[in-house]
Amino acid sequence: MPDKRKLYLIAAVAMVVIMVIIIIATVLGGNKRDQANIRGGGTNTIRGTKTTGTGGDTGGNSSSSSRSGSRSSSSSSSTSGDRSSNSNEITPENYPVKKLDQIAQNLPREEILNIQRQIGYTLRLNKVSGDHGDIVIRKNSYRQTMTNADKLIYQTDFIIDLPKVKQSYQVKDSYSPLPAETSGLYDYTTLILCLDRSQLIYGDFSCNDRIKSEQRGY
Repeated sequence: MPDKRKLYLIAAVAMVVIMVIIIIATVLGGNKRDQANIRGGGTNTIRGTKTTGTGGDTGGNSSSSSRSGSRSSSSSSSTSGDRSSNSNEITPENYPVKKLDQIAQNLPREEILNIQRQIGYTLRLNKVSGDHGDIVIRKNSYRQTMTNADKLIYQTDFIIDLPKVKQSYQVKDSYSPLPAETSGLYDYTTLILCLDRSQLIYGDFSCNDRIKSEQRGY
């Protein structure tokens, strides 16, 4: 019996030792897995950061490209719009008044071009397009006076004749070298007006001008 008890005791101790070994092995294995997961998680986090960074860069590039595209579209639209509007604009150099730059005193080049531009608009109102021929100042019609010495306002008046299209107009221009805030000259400073019938040398042509158009509402 004593021998059997010893055997049972040894067997029990052995079982306990085995159980302890299993528990230790389980704990160690779990720790290793946890460490592996932590490492894996760290790597994923780093990769995630890189991916996010790359995505951010890509987003930035995309935004940049989008902005660039917008600028290109805008530039293209702007250019297209400019061309479209320019096709309806009057080019003052196409309506030169013979010897006006020689006769006109106290009027800079810009003001002369403005007069010619307004002539172009008025001819368009009167259905004149293409070759309009010469634009000449009628003899003895040119006048220029200073109407306000304090504001340096010059009033220039003359009649223009267009023999080819058989039309004539009165030109009235108010000009000051001072800013508009000082001179008070804002609008209606250059007018190309229809003449009285008594002043027509080519006959009546159902003349139209800015004032008449605005009174009629078109």
